Amino acid sequence: MNKTNLTNNIYSPPGQKEDKTNDKETHKRIIDYLNEKAEKSFKSTTKKTTSLIDSRLTEGFIEEDFYKVIDNKVLAWLEDAKMSVYLRPETLFGNKFEAYLNEVPRMAKNGNEKVKRDKEVSRNRFANFEQTFTKYSNKELDEIIKKSQKVKFEK
Repeated sequence: MNKTNLTNNIYSPPGQKEDKTNDKETHKRIIDYLNEKAEKSFKSTTKKTTSLIDSRLTEGFIEEDFYKVIDNKVLAWLEDAKMSVYLRPETLFGNKFEAYLNEVPRMAKNGNEKVKRDKEVSRNRFANFEQTFTKYSNKELDEIIKKSQKVKFEK
């Protein structure tokens, strides 16, 4: 007999098979969330990943705690090339899980670069060219160009 037959035979406690199914669904939801947020592609079925998640669940943590840890660390590490490699189950769900859970969410050292880039006003004069170009008619653009040229050459 192999191990799966021993755990799922008729002598197993009534809820055991159901619990394993629920665990698999929990593992999948947690890892899917990690993959989405951290832009990764981990599997929820690997032995190491399932054992890490099971260990934290056995310690009394709940599924939402995993999401909070993922959110905290993605916010801090995703845009940091050095730290983003640590956005993995082994690091996030390991022995520092509780510390990560209790961290106050904060940006990376230099701030979250993506947020900075999104909010930063471009210093490039042509950054909004497409918007500007489609905003005005050809006649209006010609007038704007003439005015700007007139100002340049009058100086």
